[in-house]
Amino acid sequence: MEQPFNCNDAPPPEDFSPIPANTEVVLSVIESETTEPNTNGNAFYRLKFEVLEGEHKGRIISDSYTYRSPNQKAQNIGLRKLRNVCESLGMAGFRTTSELHGKPMRAKLGLDKPNNNGDVYNNIKKTMPYGQAPTQTTPAPSTATTAESSQVVTQTAAPESTPAQAPAAKKPWEM
Repeated sequence: MEQPFNCNDAPPPEDFSPIPANTEVVLSVIESETTEPNTNGNAFYRLKFEVLEGEHKGRIISDSYTYRSPNQKAQNIGLRKLRNVCESLGMAGFRTTSELHGKPMRAKLGLDKPNNNGDVYNNIKKTMPYGQAPTQTTPAPSTATTAESSQVVTQTAAPESTPAQAPAAKKPWEM
């Protein structure tokens, strides 16, 4: 039996393009999975986050955190990133990943390198507690030399008496 279809009766297509890099959002874990070691010996926590507020509300961001690997550097990066997530959620750890669900946190998003199909996905560059003020991008002070004046400094809201700090070196996972 034939069933007629009218495009006007269907919802419009969803936008699956990545959220621009360095966008700050409020996220909450909505799904999680713990993987067994794969053939390379790597095991991951896979977390799926939902954006809770703002223009990107409802968008989904997925990220993986290596918790076991024969490559100690990869394991340390994964555990460090997972620790940042836990601390941003106000947790010292968990027994099961479901304990991470439903708690808000702030995050600054990045972009992964294109995969083999040319698709680009968001990743989580930095996490912060939900109550922490968003970071702001402000021009460097006007007393800077010409070479320095083109730099942009990212800082959180703080008293004006706090001296500016030099930008931190890139983390291995940000290269």
